[in-house]
Amino acid sequence: MIEESCGAIIWKKKNNQIKFLILKRNDEKNVWEPPKGHRNNNETEKTTAKRELLEELGLSKIKFYPRFKEVLEYKNKKGNTIRIVLFLVEAQDITLSLEHSTHKWVSYNQLKTFFKYKDILEIYKKAKDILYFFTI
Repeated sequence: MIEESCGAIIWKKKNNQIKFLILKRNDEKNVWEPPKGHRNNNETEKTTAKRELLEELGLSKIKFYPRFKEVLEYKNKKGNTIRIVLFLVEAQDITLSLEHSTHKWVSYNQLKTFFKYKDILEIYKKAKDILYFFTI
């Protein structure tokens, strides 16, 4: 069985630095993640990401960064394949939903203290490299 989620790496430029948004889940102890959610059968990946960004962050005007789509796949404890599709989106102001207890805007180097898996850090590194090349 494959469980698919779609979402985005959210970023903003603050004091000439790239900051990434991470969210702390309400239902698990100390789990931080990018905004994402389950894909419905009739949705495209981008449609799912847009819906989730509206539901979780109140973002209605979303501009996807061109040519950035990263996929993370792994097996969960039940043996199911988890597939997460992440796009790159710039945002300034958000309104956090009740699904998450808090959020942080952090630098790439700070992400290591919040994420324990190397795969997600590699995706953020790709985003950072692209953003630094094109925005700074």
